[in-house]
Amino acid sequence: AAAAAQTAPAPQPLPYLQNFGAAAFNALPAGVAAWNGLNGGSISSQTLAANSSPTGDATLTTATTPQTGGGCYGYASGGDACLYIQTSSNSTNGANQAAIAVNTTGSGNIQLAYDIDILSAQPRTIGVICQYRVGTSGTWTSLTPAVGNPFSQAGGSVGPKASVSILLPAAADNQPIVQIRWAVWRGNEGGNSSGLAIDNIAVTAGGDPWSPPPSHYAAADGLSGAALKSALRTISASGQVTIGYENTFVPLRVIHQDPANSNNVVTVFSGTSLGKNEVYFSSGQGLDPNATWNREHLWPVSFGLDTGSNDGPDYSDLFNLRPAIYSVNTLRGNLYFDESDGSAGVPQFAPQCSYDSNSWEPRASEKGDIARTMFYMATRYDGSDPSTIDLELSDTPSTAAGRFAKLSTLLLWHELDPVTEEERRIHQLIVNQQGNRNPFVDRPEYVARIWGSILLGKTAATAAEGGAGDSYTLTLTGQPTANVTVQVSATPSGQVTLSPASVTFTPGDWDQPRTITISAVDDTVYETTASVTLSHGIASADAYYGALSLAPVTVTVTDNDPLVAAALLPLAYGGPWSPLPSVGFFAEGLGDPYTGSLGGDTGSGSAKFDNTGDRLTIAFVSTPALLGYHLKANTGGASTPSEGVFQVLESADGENFTLIRTVANKDTGDQAYSDPLAPDSRYVRFFYQQKTSGNIQLDKLAINAAAALTPWQAWQAFYELSGPEADADYDADFDGVPNLAEYALGRSPVAADPPASAPGIEKIPGKLRISAVVRITDSTLATSVQSTVDLSNPASWTETGVVRSVAADQSEVPSGFERTMFEIDDNDAPQVFARLRFSIR
Repeated sequence: AAAAAQTAPAPQPLPYLQNFGAAAFNALPAGVAAWNGLNGGSISSQTLAANSSPTGDATLTTATTPQTGGGCYGYASGGDACLYIQTSSNSTNGANQAAIAVNTTGSGNIQLAYDIDILSAQPRTIGVICQYRVGTSGTWTSLTPAVGNPFSQAGGSVGPKASVSILLPAAADNQPIVQIRWAVWRGNEGGNSSGLAIDNIAVTAGGDPWSPPPSHYAAADGLSGAALKSALRTISASGQVTIGYENTFVPLRVIHQDPANSNNVVTVFSGTSLGKNEVYFSSGQGLDPNATWNREHLWPVSFGLDTGSNDGPDYSDLFNLRPAIYSVNTLRGNLYFDESDGSAGVPQFAPQCSYDSNSWEPRASEKGDIARTMFYMATRYDGSDPSTIDLELSDTPSTAAGRFAKLSTLLLWHELDPVTEEERRIHQLIVNQQGNRNPFVDRPEYVARIWGSILLGKTAATAAEGGAGDSYTLTLTGQPTANVTVQVSATPSGQVTLSPASVTFTPGDWDQPRTITISAVDDTVYETTASVTLSHGIASADAYYGALSLAPVTVTVTDNDPLVAAALLPLAYGGPWSPLPSVGFFAEGLGDPYTGSLGGDTGSGSAKFDNTGDRLTIAFVSTPALLGYHLKANTGGASTPSEGVFQVLESADGENFTLIRTVANKDTGDQAYSDPLAPDSRYVRFFYQQKTSGNIQLDKLAINAAAALTPWQAWQAFYELSGPEADADYDADFDGVPNLAEYALGRSPVAADPPASAPGIEKIPGKLRISAVVRITDSTLATSVQSTVDLSNPASWTETGVVRSVAADQSEVPSGFERTMFEIDDNDAPQVFARLRFSIR
């Protein structure tokens, strides 16, 4: 028996799943071997481990604490067992290899997955390499991971724990015997060796570690509706091991282990990581309900799981159980899943959830996962198992009937939060423990084929007044038993037209997509942009389609109506103020104008701001320079100020205004004002923001046009450099590079620059070379290099002998720039100085 185990552990059929159970053990499961191959020596490198050969079977010993002596152990801690190898050349039981054998006949794309962990913090490094061979002899081939890393090591520290996935080479396909081994080595450091554990081994066919066997769902091919649901009930029950509810803590600790901390589990709804053993029991232990966890039934017990004995497979089904913070579990109670209005609150320890009087809304990241669990429960349990009843999903929940909700919301969550690799990983861990599969994780499309679904072509659209519109499609994913009508409505109305506004699918043409065309209503109202929500009402005698709800489509409508026709600059205006010119002026709330003029503008009167909210907007084209105007308060007495706040604002788009001046409690003196305007401003607004008493007069308005800016001036304006700080030789950010050089090199004058933006200098035989990325779009910018051999003589700087060329390598050079090189002949001088110069003509 010992010799057979060395060379040929019995090959096991696929899928092969081995998690070593919950208790310490001293006998290996079928298909597993532990070998020693140290031959009294030390295997101190990955290469030596890879080339080692088994020389005998290691003796397996039970262990419940990490070991420091060499050997092979059936180790268990916290209700989770694993195969634990401690490599030591001093041990007579010097184990350094673990192996399994599988039969892949008729299967291809063989996937290996396993967990590997370093359990004790010892001074010596420990590592492992994973290998395979076909048959029971010959050379071992090292494997390359698809996910994770099969080679793990630590010196003096626990961990890291890794979940590894490896696709075996094609040579392992369709073979009666394939052996896989883990060969362990330890470093040459002094002291004890660390221990290394292997657990949760899975060998499957189909291309990844979480896929079902190729023919697992063959019985469901071509089915839909009730027939598909019935077939999936049989398939999902296949291989299921009923775990007593009292024994579910152990597998839950494995399934929902925190990937970042192997001592913790991740809790549902909150995502909080809690210690595996921080379990809440209501036996007067005084535990904190906000820092401990218990088992949450996602499909609540009161909705059909409690049949009196609580011993049915539905009650302890691991797909339906999640670790949950005790207080969060209590808050959720038996609320069904739906979008919540939050009227009852937001859980303190699950802040991304909310609930109301009858429903619970989980975190967005787990909505789809929970929905697929509900579809599983409603499919797997139809009352045919002992101590179970038929579980169904609906929009009308009933505890007595085992009818949970809300189906239409769960269908939407399933679409919006599709299956992720993390969900598939956890699904496989459940499969490893319970033996059966959730078909809606393996085959998400089954949801639509059973309950029906309508796919939206898009959830966001655009339409422009007088311009292009948009469209989207509605598509049924399965044949309905009756007509399905979708009515589309727009809120607010009057912004868009829909063609058609209603579509109907019949059982005969259900597979033909329907297109809704959106056009903007070309009105004459200034709005800039408007947002319209398209809602979908679904009507059908088909129970599944009739229960659906569809996400809205948001339409952004672009307006083509100006706030007011823009005037040309320069603009000078002093009245008349009623009526105002039709071009450039837009008044809201202004009273009859005053007859008195300001600023010597005789006979034209002045604008009157009489109430809070009165405003005058002026629109113009081209770049402005300076805004000029006169203001005066008009009150009951000659020296009484106007009590209130008057504002002057500017805007680039007529919608978002920026304050440029506030005049508070203006007196009765005629006062001239002058404000510079931003180059991108195209609107000016005078606004009586808050009136307490008195009126404001405005007159003698003027806006000058700015002269065209040179590229250098535009750069200065972009970085808001003015006065002395805008000078060419000023160093605004004190980095040793003056403004003009920053401009020429494409750098920032006010912030740190990447090292790559600096010119480079190198010595080549007989020459000094300077390379720089310089601006080439400004014809007024000159770039040159000068050299000298005598720094003490300013007149000796010269461009003679400097050769300029364009570098061959222009990679990563921004548009408008060029990598240029300057070479200077050193003429055998003992030292040569060079300088890069920029000037603006």
